[in-house]
Amino acid sequence: MFSWEEIGRKNPRLRGYDYAKPGTYFITICTWENREIFGDIRDGIMILNPLGIIARDDWIALPSRRKNIALDEYVVMPNHFHAIIRILDTEPGDASIAPTPHTNVRATLASPPRSRKSKLHPNSLGSIIGGFKSGVTRQIRKITQRSTLPIWHWRYYDSIVKDDDSLENIRQYIRNNPKKWHQDRNTTKIGIPE
Repeated sequence: MFSWEEIGRKNPRLRGYDYAKPGTYFITICTWENREIFGDIRDGIMILNPLGIIARDDWIALPSRRKNIALDEYVVMPNHFHAIIRILDTEPGDASIAPTPHTNVRATLASPPRSRKSKLHPNSLGSIIGGFKSGVTRQIRKITQRSTLPIWHWRYYDSIVKDDDSLENIRQYIRNNPKKWHQDRNTTKIGIPE
């Protein structure tokens, strides 16, 4: 696992990897300054407040807006969001577990810094996550009537899921995240669980 400080300034993308190609990804998105805005953990269960419900509902609605994705396990936490997302092949069929360029290498990476000049492929992971973050931000700003309220940290973190064992480990990590909240709450961790 890595902390925000450890990965915050490193080159965040897997060099040469096409994040628009079919594959399975584990993502983590944190709130701005790790503020606990989406609800509370009580007895190991995440209790969403209205802002958390917005984040959850927008995530669930993503496949209706983007036909090239399928959602898997996810959890909205007080100050971050974990999810597994699959980018599907544009041809008939389904995405399999995404291979890494080197089968024995696990990549844990973050999105690149924002740039008005950069153009993301419309079906890429970056575009999908950017759309999700923008949609949630828009809705929260509307109900709070605060047009400049920052919601998300500007980066997100992703890992390419390399096989079924990794996929199951990540699912368990996501399911157990609320139960471990009080152990981890001061150190939001990213990456694929061991």
